[in-house]
Amino acid sequence: LVAYGDPAPSENKSKLSSTKSVVLAGLLKGVLYVFNCRLDRGLNSEFIDWYADLDASVDGKVTVYNIMENNKLQDPFFQQVFRPLVAEKRKAMGAPHFTVQPDTKKKTGEGDFITAYLDHGVSPKEASYEYLMLVKPSGKESGKYAKKQPYTVLQADNSAHVVRDEVTGITAYISYCGYKSTTSLASEIEAETIVMERKRNDGSVVVSVCTPDLGITQKGYTTIQPSQPLTKAVSLNGNYALVEDNPAVKASCSDGQTRLEVTCIHGQPVEFVLVQK
Repeated sequence: LVAYGDPAPSENKSKLSSTKSVVLAGLLKGVLYVFNCRLDRGLNSEFIDWYADLDASVDGKVTVYNIMENNKLQDPFFQQVFRPLVAEKRKAMGAPHFTVQPDTKKKTGEGDFITAYLDHGVSPKEASYEYLMLVKPSGKESGKYAKKQPYTVLQADNSAHVVRDEVTGITAYISYCGYKSTTSLASEIEAETIVMERKRNDGSVVVSVCTPDLGITQKGYTTIQPSQPLTKAVSLNGNYALVEDNPAVKASCSDGQTRLEVTCIHGQPVEFVLVQK
């Protein structure tokens, strides 16, 4: 039997987070049998618990091979986050045999692919470019977006890149060296911070904050040091309050500004909802 899991980057149980799954299945005489499944929004530690639960469900009658979806982009997260969690679970269970292996099998793609090459030229200076990718657009959509772009670039320089998607209403900020503005919802964003925000019809605002920095101090090609929590500061124009308490988010208001202190870890986004006071 194989317990195959599909992880998700979210580390919370909110309705807006992604779902994780682990399926216990086996193949016999060309027939695929699915015996059990776990599918839910949950924490990474709970995701590992599902493997242990499914392993225990067969009561040792057959061998269960625990496999997790993995690729080159996912592997650093597997090594830094999931592998230590598996080791903790193995120790807690007192089961030296318990392990979860990454799926290293090369995935083959099928279908039609389009390849685009961006020519930066030789040593460009103070140059820039932008592009829009449409996935399986209709002829009508291609013509529509060729005439009018569905997004607006609010800033694009060495300090920050800020883009508003006119279709979804989402504004995305990538703050490289620090971002400041009096016209956008975000008035100030700390360096090395990524923010996305969208205003709902009811006036509330969905905000997502993350940092690609894992906080690892042991520099090298690889390390066993786990990622460390990092707190990032984001200020908003206006007075806002959290709709629900979130241990990773602190909000305070002063002089028409809302200061958010968001604790990020593992490079995962922290998502929450705000309402204007």
